[in-house]
Amino acid sequence: PLPQTSIVGPTRFCAGGEVAVAPDKIFSDYRWSNGSRNRTLVVDEGGIFTLTITDENNCSNSTSIEIEEIRPRFSLSGDTVLCSGDVLIIDLENKGEVFLWNDGSERAKRLITKEGSYLVNVTDGLCNFTDSLIISSIDKPEVDFEFKVDNFEVDFTNLSLDADSFLWIFEPHEYSNDTNPVYQFAEVGEYNVVLKAYNLCGSSATDKDISVGSISVLDHQQAGGVTVFPNPVSSKGVLNLNLESVPSNKIELRIYNNLGQMMHHDFINSSNSSLQTGINISQLAAGTYFLQVHDPANHSVIDTKQFVIIK
Repeated sequence: PLPQTSIVGPTRFCAGGEVAVAPDKIFSDYRWSNGSRNRTLVVDEGGIFTLTITDENNCSNSTSIEIEEIRPRFSLSGDTVLCSGDVLIIDLENKGEVFLWNDGSERAKRLITKEGSYLVNVTDGLCNFTDSLIISSIDKPEVDFEFKVDNFEVDFTNLSLDADSFLWIFEPHEYSNDTNPVYQFAEVGEYNVVLKAYNLCGSSATDKDISVGSISVLDHQQAGGVTVFPNPVSSKGVLNLNLESVPSNKIELRIYNNLGQMMHHDFINSSNSSLQTGINISQLAAGTYFLQVHDPANHSVIDTKQFVIIK
């Protein structure tokens, strides 16, 4: 007759554990369906396992056992970002019988409004399961910026907080996603510049009015020790420039008209502590102008002087 046996041992175990089963009799040889040749089979996952036994008469027979792996019926779904003012609902109803959180709560359903680390132990029949998540909280971006005007060119400095990306709107259909852009306006005037800042929780925006062109030229006037003469000057003459203290060996000269348009641009080299030079203004029409003296080495304006050209 064929040998007869039954596999004995637990038929259920909790996920993360293991269980051992074996035939109820001793035989000459054992072959399990997973390749094991041991009499006792230790498994750490569920399934159907078949055992083929061989007795001393070299007769064989097979039998099987189904082992169930009890898995948790819930998951806290990993770490989460919670926007300020929002509520995260964790509902473990019908996912176990007994619940114990690391803050002492025994509720199956939680309404989370604060950041922190949350851990729960759930008793589900024979098993105890534990899961956790970390909740971080962020606000919508705080958006702000400052700017520096150099005639038509504006250098923007972004002061926003908690932002992942940005959208600048300088003029209709003129945009930038840079953090700190530099933008060149084409015409004199006042422009409303908008900055929008974005993160996972939404967006915030602010806007400021910026004047460029001739107004920005006047804003740079300062006492830099520059004199120009004669003033008014004839359109057929030469405008003389006297600079008492030269900060570097190269000086940049810019002349703007009343609309803020650059009409003349030149560099003057000087090895002396003071500078005297003449500017040919014969190509300029009669009117009011602004001479702006720059120190290119330090990216600064030394002085701005207004002068008038007459016929």
